[in-house]
Amino acid sequence: MLGGGLWVLGSRLVVALTQVVTLGLLARLLAPDAMGVYFIIANLVIITSTVAQLGIPQLVVKRSAEALEAGDRAQVRQVMQGCLWLALAAALTFGAIFMAGLGKWLAEHVFHSPEMLPLLWLTAIWLIAMALQRSVGEAFRGLHDMRAASVFAGAFSGIVIAATLLFLVWFWGECSLSMVLKVSAGAMVVSLVASLALLQRRVQLFRAPFALPDLGLLRLALPIFFASLGNIVLTRADIWLLGMFASDSEVALYGGAARIIGLLGTAQLIAVALTGPVIAQLNQRGDMRQLQKVIQLVPTVLALPTLVVIAGLVLWGDYLMAVLYGDAFYAGGLRVLQILAIGQGVALLAGVSVQVLLMTNQQRNVMIITLSCTLLALVGTLFTVDAYGITAVAFWFAIAVAMQALLALIVCRLRLKLDTWIWPPALLHIGALRQLLQRRRPA
Repeated sequence: MLGGGLWVLGSRLVVALTQVVTLGLLARLLAPDAMGVYFIIANLVIITSTVAQLGIPQLVVKRSAEALEAGDRAQVRQVMQGCLWLALAAALTFGAIFMAGLGKWLAEHVFHSPEMLPLLWLTAIWLIAMALQRSVGEAFRGLHDMRAASVFAGAFSGIVIAATLLFLVWFWGECSLSMVLKVSAGAMVVSLVASLALLQRRVQLFRAPFALPDLGLLRLALPIFFASLGNIVLTRADIWLLGMFASDSEVALYGGAARIIGLLGTAQLIAVALTGPVIAQLNQRGDMRQLQKVIQLVPTVLALPTLVVIAGLVLWGDYLMAVLYGDAFYAGGLRVLQILAIGQGVALLAGVSVQVLLMTNQQRNVMIITLSCTLLALVGTLFTVDAYGITAVAFWFAIAVAMQALLALIVCRLRLKLDTWIWPPALLHIGALRQLLQRRRPA
């Protein structure tokens, strides 16, 4: 029967639904200026938590899957212990740096937002919990426990946040920005504690002897870290730049469009979640024929309906934004929505090219591609944002996202002899997808 794949699909749909509900509720609870501050803080948390992760989530998937393929259960536990101790040290260190002055400097000198200052402690808790949660969640994926990985990849915390905000709307009808951050940070902490308790049952994570992290792990993680950091900057720094050059209401307008585009990434996230451990295992075996089928089939199945949705956004996006956010103000972000949607569509055509490179020891190439595209987006935006405003930001970041995927596709073809673009005839190999979706027993 269908197992892990359906859990991944279901959880990503739950995440998308809870994000839609949360955005709608926040737009009704917060004024546009406060909404703009929220978007800045949320993106700050995502980017800084990525820094605090040091590339460990992707490393724990790859190393755990390889140990599982070798049938060494003790090695699986040692890999996870080493990775998660390193993740804890990195998250706490970065949280301390943030509270020691980095957060205040960002609020005062980068975003020019005094409203952020009393919220820095909540921001720190949120980013530490998010950094650790990502590593713990990916540990389940390395074990092929797609059910737990899916639940703790955003579905659990998303449900808690949406349900709490719905309760506040129903009984109070209003909510401060501080309360929204308390809800967000609290939900992430609860999710982290629950996922750690379950992982302890799976692999006896806290049982001696403990495998402490070593420099070898750090050397493996750093290229992944720089690639992941560049990727998250590529997809999130647009809000940061607007926080520096635009008003809070313009940030809200752009952020509203960008969040909808973020939902379109659900198909890509599902494809990455399904194929990540499988790519590592098939590459370890040297079974490139089966690998070629998997990396084209899964993205094709998921991308085709998403491309239809993108076409709908290009045509009727203004109406959707006005309905979703409950205010005609947000319909003014139509052009931004259209530009970002087209960039996302081009990236979808390239399939899981970036993920293939990360899971086949091509991390350095991913790092170079991602950092180059990020630099292009940042420089282009800085030179044009004063003249063209939020439209310029959307244009350059859409170009960079599309280029990253296409360049990774070319490297896959040249270095690995693998084709990652979506290819409808690949649907003829649907039996491979059925095999991929079979339930796998965790170690």
